[in-house]
Formats: sequence, C-alpha cells, structure tokens
Amino acid sequence: MKADRRQADESTRLLSEDHKVGILGRNSSEDPDHYASANRYNRHAPTETAGPIELLSSGKSSVCTVHHHHVAYAQRWYILLLFSMLAIWSAAAWNTWGPISDTSKVVFNWSDGDVALLTNWSFITMVTSGMFFSWMMDVKGLRLATLTSALLLFIGTGIRALPVGIDNVIWSMNIGMIFVGLSNPILLAGPPLLSSVWFPPHQRTTATAIASQCSYLGIGMSYLVGPQVVHNIYTEHESNISSDYTDDIGSTNESLPPKLRQTYFSQIMELMYIELAICAALLICVFMSFPAKPPTPPSNTAEIQRKDFKQGALILVRKRQFWILGFAYGFSMGIYGAWSTMLDPIFEETLGVKQLTTGWIGVTSNIAGTIGGLLFAGCVDYLGGKMRCLLMFLCGGASLACLWIICLSHRWITFNIESLYAACILYGFLVNATVPIFYEMAVEGMYPVAEGITTMVIVLLNQSSGLVYISIKMIPGVGSQWMNWVAFASVAVCLPLLFIYKERHNRLDVDLLEEEEEFPITDEGQDNKA
Repeated sequence: MKADRRQADESTRLLSEDHKVGILGRNSSEDPDHYASANRYNRHAPTETAGPIELLSSGKSSVCTVHHHHVAYAQRWYILLLFSMLAIWSAAAWNTWGPISDTSKVVFNWSDGDVALLTNWSFITMVTSGMFFSWMMDVKGLRLATLTSALLLFIGTGIRALPVGIDNVIWSMNIGMIFVGLSNPILLAGPPLLSSVWFPPHQRTTATAIASQCSYLGIGMSYLVGPQVVHNIYTEHESNISSDYTDDIGSTNESLPPKLRQTYFSQIMELMYIELAICAALLICVFMSFPAKPPTPPSNTAEIQRKDFKQGALILVRKRQFWILGFAYGFSMGIYGAWSTMLDPIFEETLGVKQLTTGWIGVTSNIAGTIGGLLFAGCVDYLGGKMRCLLMFLCGGASLACLWIICLSHRWITFNIESLYAACILYGFLVNATVPIFYEMAVEGMYPVAEGITTMVIVLLNQSSGLVYISIKMIPGVGSQWMNWVAFASVAVCLPLLFIYKERHNRLDVDLLEEEEEFPITDEGQDNKA
C-alpha cells in the first residue's frame, strides 16, 4: 500500500512539473514553430519561481524554473550609448569617401571605381567574415565581440592616417578600409543581442532601434563632417578645375597647382586624424567599462540558454519563413545603405547637384531615418506586436518616395532642390524605420535560436545586396540613373514578401509569463526584495 501510494504521489508530482514547464518542454528543442505552439498552449500554466534559472537538457526535453526577480540596471543606458557611439563612427569611417569624392578624385587622380572600391570593402569583409563574428557574439559574449570591433576600427583608422605620401595613399586607404570594414559586422548585427542581454522586454525594440539607427546616423554625420573639413574644389576654384570633370579626363590633378593639391591633401589627412582620435577614445572606454552582461538578467529569456551555434544555423537554413523575412530586409536595406553612400555621383550626374548640397541631403535624410526608427520602434514596444503590418506600411511609403526621386532625376516633373530634399528625407525616414522592426521580428520568430546568428544572417543578405550594387557602379561608363530604379525595386519587392510572412512572437511570449505571475522587473537602486 505504501509503495503504491509513493508511486502515485511521484506520478502526480511529475505530471504537475511537466505541466508547469511545458512552455520549454519537448517541443522547444525542435524548431521555433513547435516552440511557439507549445508556448501559446501553456501560456497561462502556473510557473514555479524558485531560485535562479536552470536549463537542463536531456534528449529532446528541457526543464526550466524561472528566476524570482529581474533587474534593469541604469548602467544599461551607458552600455547602449557606448555601443551606439562605436556604430556611429564605424559607419562614418566607412562612408568617408562618398561625401568628399569630388575633391578626392581630383587630388589623387581617382576614378569613380576607385571611390566605389573603398566603400565596397565593408561589404566584402562583411560577407567573408560575418559568420565568424556571429559565432564570437553568441559563444564568446558581447564584451569580447565589442572590444574586438573597437580594436579593428582603431587599427583601420590608424592605417589610414599613416604618413605614406600623397602618391602612395591609395594603398594605405584601401588596407585601412579593410580593417574598418571588419569592425562593422558586430556593430550592425549586435543591437538585438545587446537589447536582449541588458534591457527588459518593454524596452527591447527601442534599444535595438537606438543601436541600429546609429549606423545610419553615422552615415549622415559623414556627409556633414567630411565636406566641412575637406572643401569642394569645384566650389572654391572653378577657374582651376572644370565642374565637368569625368573619368574620361586623364590626370586631372596635373591642372591643380602642387601647392593647392597639397592643401587639399592636408585637409583629407586632417579628417583621417579626427576619426582616428575619436576611435582611440572609444577603444579605451570599451576596454575599461564594457561588461559582458549585467549581474542579474533583465528578463526570463535573457538567462535562458539559446541553441548552440551549429544547431541554430541548421534551424535557420531549414526555415522558409526566415528567408522570406531575410530577403525582404536584405534587398531593401542593402540597396538603401549602398545608395546613400553614392548620393554625390548619383545626383551630380543626373541633376548637376554639387558635393556640399548632396552632403546636406545625406545628413538630413539619415537623421530623419534615425527619428523614424525610434518613433516606430516605440510604437512596437507600446503595441507589443503588429510588426508585419507596420513594415508593409513603411515599405509602401518608401516605394512612393523612391518614385518621387526617379521622377525628379528624369525631370518628368518640375525639379527644384527643395523637392529633392523632401523626397530623400521621406525615403530615409521610412526605410530606416524598418531596421529595428526587421531585427526584432527575425529574433522573435526564430527564438530560441541565438540573436547573434539570426541577425547576422539577415545582415549578410543586406551586405551581399550592397556588394552587388556597388560593384556594378565600378564598371566604367555604367552611369548612375539605374541606381534610383534599383532602389525603388528593392523596397517594392518587400510588399509581397511581407504579405506571405507569418509573424510570431516566441521570445515575447516567454517573457510575458513573468508579467502574468507578477514578478516585477525593477530598476537598480529600488527595493529589490521578492
């Protein structure tokens, strides 16, 4: 009798425990779709909250108990600021040459292809090294990954600042741009991981938006800083240099007096020194005060172990829904990112707009995009979903803005500079706003696959699109008008892709268990007693 009673009690206990942890049970180790089904089915199941989290795996089952308490540290805003500053200056260093291409081509006797190659190194290094840096983020942690990125950025800007002489500078600039490009993968793909590690669920999309939009803010800053430090030869010395300069003209710098050529070379090197000094300061800050994670996690999912790197990669390869979303993001943002670095040659050839004006167009459109990203990310955090519908609205609006730019470029409608500003600002505002939403929708749908590899794969698709786009520009005589048409196609194709995508919130559903059981997330410094 006693033996039977003990056996019955044990069976009851096991069944109860299985009910409590069903959300992370047998289906969680298979794929995100099965995981989501189990999650929704057991969403209101009672959850035992005793002690720190433990994730025990055996075969195809996992057992999890949830932490009593989570803390959102004030330090998270400093970490976000430091990461964002790195993203800004990495993007500014990458886009050094587009805003000053007129002057650089004359001083160094470069062609459009030479300028495009300097920009293209970021895409090349991203495609070739992205998976390695994804592994570093997911396996080695956020501190080592961010420190590595800061170090590579410092090395790259340092090589560009070497005093090799005006005739050898093309070698130092290309080598430096390779290292600058190697700093980009972590800073482009890292925002969702940073927000997951440091921020509570209701702030994650906003944190992702801030960190991811800073890359585009950096591109905008390069259009502001570059022309202010390196002056436009055509504007200052129309009598010396013809504004009709093209690649067909030979050694254009021979018509520039040596003293004047040296003056502009000094301005270019001054820009290199400014970027080097800022990147050196950021490297020191990251080394001194950038921890891998907070002492206490901010959410349930922040402390749950993700799929290992290889298993997560295999899940992504098999998921058709992931590739639908990835291609939508890769086409739209890869082309926009490359297009925004080529504003000077595009608008100079099609509309005769000069370097300083295109610089201000780049600044304002990227600032508008940053504002748009923060605004719509806040909407996602407030609504807790509806990301697909919001993306379709943004991509539809961006398509119309691109058509406006095309009509102006072909002069199918009356052209004026105010209309060009308005069209580019609208395009930047809408398309940049999609970035954090794409990121969050990807990691939500693929959870429990790690954030690093999920984001890195879609960023690789982004960079691959940009690589092809810029490489075509390197072909002599290819022109620039086609670049606006490709930009339009890249956002228009998102609409059918997003229409067939099935939105899921696997990660958010796990974190909602915490709110339903009323275990609050507190700010550091408040009473943290259970």
